[in-house]
This record gives sequence, C-alpha cells and structure tokens, in this order.
Amino acid sequence: MITLTPEQQQDVARRFQGLATRWIATTRYRSNTQALRNHPVYQELVALGEAVVPLILMELGRQPRVSWFVVLTGITGENPVPPALAGQVDATARAWIDWGDNGGQFRIAKPPRDQAASISNAF
Repeated sequence: MITLTPEQQQDVARRFQGLATRWIATTRYRSNTQALRNHPVYQELVALGEAVVPLILMELGRQPRVSWFVVLTGITGENPVPPALAGQVDATARAWIDWGDNGGQFRIAKPPRDQAASISNAF
C-alpha cells in the first residue's frame, strides 16, 4: 500500500467523493460489466489506485452496489468472491470487506455516522 501525506489523503478523498457521486448516479441501473469498465468515471476511479480501496470498501459497507465490485477488481486485480455467491450483492460486498480486513493493508473501520469522518478514518 502506498503512503500518502495528509494533504494527499485529503486530495484523494475529495476526488474520490466527486467521482463516487458521479459513478453511483451513472451506474444506478447498469450491471453490464464491460460497459462499466468502458465508462470514463471507471477509468478515473481505477487511476486513483490503491489509495481509494479503503474508501470503496466503506461505501460497500454503507450501501452495497454491483458497480463497486468492478472497480475493486480493476484496481486490485483480485476477486475474493466465491462463485457460489454470484448474484448475491450483500454477500459479495461482505466478501470484499472481509478480503480488505484480512489483507491488512486495506483494513477498514465500521462506517462512521459522519461521512467526513469516514473519509479521514479510511487512511
């Protein structure tokens, strides 16, 4: 995992929040993974790299969405979801969160009530 200065963390968190808002609005009713991978916001999220993985995992903890699974795989190259869980959004989200917790470098806290606190606690 890369180490960022506090200023870099804030910049990444701000950029992520803006992109996350656009990503959620854009992908709300889409599930075609190829179409998601071709979307410009996907490309921008993946370009932010590992620094946003804890933020995505927190988003999954708050509101599981299929579109985040595609981004996580794009950033990490991993897919910790057993085939038996295919199509089960909540269980898939839990598998990703467990992967982050067990991997150590992406460990996250339970999502705090305050979104600003959640962003700063992710790093």
